[in-house]
Parts: sequence; C-alpha cells; structure tokens
Amino acid sequence: MISADLNVILPEILLSAFALAGLLVAVYTTKDKIGGLLVWATGVIFVLLAAWIGTTGEGTRVAFNGMFIEDSFARFAKVTIL
Repeated sequence: MISADLNVILPEILLSAFALAGLLVAVYTTKDKIGGLLVWATGVIFVLLAAWIGTTGEGTRVAFNGMFIEDSFARFAKVTIL
C-alpha cells in the first residue's frame, strides 16, 4: 500500500531530494566553481522529470487514501510548471 502511494509521488520526491542536495552542494563549495554546473544539472533534471511525468500512463491514480490525486490535468500542470 505505502509503496504504491510513494510510487505515485516519486517524481516530486526526486525533485525535492535534488533541491536539497543542490542546496548543500552550493553552500559548501565556492559559488563560482559549481554555479554553472549546478544550473545545467538543474535544467537536465527538470527536463527529465517533465518527460517522465508527461509520459506516464493514462487514467487517474490515487494515493494516500484520496489525499493525492494524479490525473491528466495534474500531469499537465506539473509539466507546465517544470
């Protein structure tokens, strides 16, 4: 049950983990050395996640007892925001 719920929100989990890792890398390194690489890595992650979200299956998936609903409009909004 919980693994199916987590599978629905896996792109959001990966995006937040990358954001936390990027923040830690940016804080503990010099800004000039890692800045360009971090910007390009963020762009690549955004494109990959948008493609993954956009190509997921049809239909509606429900997670966490109906508190999270992923349907075609939700996927469209996620890809548009990314």
